[in-house]
Amino acid sequence: MYNDITTLFTKVQEDNDLVSFFEKNINNGKISNFQNNIKLMQKTKKINVFIDNGKNLTLDKVFKQGLNVGKCGLTSTYLSFCFKKFTLVEYGECKILFNTPNSPFGEHAWVEVGDYIYDTTLMLMIQKKLAYEELGYMGYQVKTSKCLFKEKKYLLQKEFALEKNIKSKMFLLESRLI
Repeated sequence: MYNDITTLFTKVQEDNDLVSFFEKNINNGKISNFQNNIKLMQKTKKINVFIDNGKNLTLDKVFKQGLNVGKCGLTSTYLSFCFKKFTLVEYGECKILFNTPNSPFGEHAWVEVGDYIYDTTLMLMIQKKLAYEELGYMGYQVKTSKCLFKEKKYLLQKEFALEKNIKSKMFLLESRLI
């Protein structure tokens, strides 16, 4: 089981309107848990992520261990590596996250693919129109895949994250530094 953000669920349980909203939209398919997308989750097993403590994990393990919470910018960037055409919202806000420990002012990041947003903190795939109009998602710093594929930093990060022989590459890098 993946470790989801408990603050939101506590908030949802305290707000009957929000409970009804989520129940209705989960039942009608406008909101779903993207960890149920087997094809996507298989891709996350091939993405190397370096977390603050220098630990190298695959993206699926980051999600499983709950290390995605509070790191929406980082995990959204890494999740974007799974898609060919997307929009990365590097900085935005989400009103349902206001007053949570990792997002006191609702600051947030996510990936948009087609008509859906992929929220790596909440582990939810939400219909974009619903996210923006009903849940208060608002993107301020937004980059398309076309733009990101021209950025050297993004391309190097993606190349490193998708490196199959990451352990041997790290060993070679470390041996050169000694």
